[in-house]
Amino acid sequence: MTVSTSTEIDQILQSFTDRKDGIPGVVCRAVDKEGNVLYEGVSGLRGLNDESTPMTTDSVFWIASFTKLITTIAVMQLVEQGKVELDTPAEQYLDQIGKFRVLEGHDENDKPIFREPKTKITLRMMLTHTSGHTYDFFNHNHLKHNKLNNISAPFSTKRDTIMAPLGFEPGTRWEYGLGIDWCGQVVETITGMSLGDYFQKNIFEPLGCKDTSFTPTKEQMGRHAKLHMRREDGTLTQREYEIADDVEVHLGGAGCHSTAADYTAILACLLNDGRSPTTGAQLLKKATVDDMFQDQTTPRGISLEEPIPNPLPHLSNPLPNLMPGVRKGWGLSFLISHDALPTGRSAGSVWWAGIANCYWWADREKGVAGVTLTQIFPFADVEVFELWGKWEGKLGQFYPSSLLLWIHCIPIAPRSHDAPSTVRYMDLRNICLRDRRCSINRDCLYHACVLTSGVYNVERNSWALYSTPTRASSRSSGHRFRLDHIHSTRAQPTKILSPGIGSVSLE
Repeated sequence: MTVSTSTEIDQILQSFTDRKDGIPGVVCRAVDKEGNVLYEGVSGLRGLNDESTPMTTDSVFWIASFTKLITTIAVMQLVEQGKVELDTPAEQYLDQIGKFRVLEGHDENDKPIFREPKTKITLRMMLTHTSGHTYDFFNHNHLKHNKLNNISAPFSTKRDTIMAPLGFEPGTRWEYGLGIDWCGQVVETITGMSLGDYFQKNIFEPLGCKDTSFTPTKEQMGRHAKLHMRREDGTLTQREYEIADDVEVHLGGAGCHSTAADYTAILACLLNDGRSPTTGAQLLKKATVDDMFQDQTTPRGISLEEPIPNPLPHLSNPLPNLMPGVRKGWGLSFLISHDALPTGRSAGSVWWAGIANCYWWADREKGVAGVTLTQIFPFADVEVFELWGKWEGKLGQFYPSSLLLWIHCIPIAPRSHDAPSTVRYMDLRNICLRDRRCSINRDCLYHACVLTSGVYNVERNSWALYSTPTRASSRSSGHRFRLDHIHSTRAQPTKILSPGIGSVSLE
């Protein structure tokens, strides 16, 4: 990577932290399979309320669901040791897992309607979010159950936060949830160690990760980025939080704090087939890493195309589709892209996220992995998505001459069905739709675009496509258009024409 490229990525980061209500602060880092740092950059502040404290590369972040990958590594270590099996009923390792019932709903008196599951839950199901476990912030029944029973808030360190009933029959579909938290409980039961202690001894110390834990030290909290909330009008406010002293459970699905350097050390280990390229520690066998990167859901006829609701909109924006137009499946703890992605990622690459808008990816074919770390609620922040696509695309030399981004257009404010459609303005320079389908509904405009060359024509409601990026750039430079007029009450596909032939109509 050249100095000029690094400088250009620095400028991309700064453009998002400098603009009003953009991103308070961000750390981005990419490594290769040898552990070499391809890029490391930082911009903005740790917290909006303290302009004297800039974000630094060693800033600590609550990485939330990044923790799931770490827990999965722990489980796979136990698999290699013959202590657990992925397809054995998990109740053999932990009785509680066999006691969960399926919550089908509530009657007119708000009494829960339960039934016994027909299928035994396995570790594989829990690692792939097909076990029936759900999250209250993505599942209305789960949320209602928690409210009626005064269950602790999401991500609480109280044990009751993971004791919710199942939301569906195990093994029948995919829904993001608490399964990997229970995998962490299995690790504790099998090893006789707390999950934090197991991580420290068997993962963090071998990799040289000194800033990753469930309970940051006082010094680490002094480097911790602050949480922020994006209000309905798009403005940002800082949100204070503290680490609880009375920790009852280490959340294997959401509890860790870390830095960009530490987490990319974990990703580099996966890129290097389970061996740390910097310390030489062998965390997993290559065959085990290969298994983790195998699609576990598509061969079982389980789809990831269903929309994800947001009953707690302060925690997550609506997610009509995780990756519209991209063939995908779920590996052991992360999403797999079966298509090459607009940022230049290879088919077979994987990624996942933390709910406070942290994102990681790993491309084993190209030997590159990286993280984008922020601390903003709600999840799926359009500013962070756009930043992530731009800097990752630049890392792969796809921006700006052939701008390739995966864009999610999300309204800055929730709307009732009777309210007029209002979405944020997006810069549409160099955009075309090529070999992709758009999912559009009236609650959220959310789509994946291959951005190479083209101009959106508001009057004709179409995309003009060009085979030469510079031609489109010169014609479209500086124009911004509203997108609300292409909302519809149902998801509608686009008509796709090849680049350079004509236009793509949004029906």
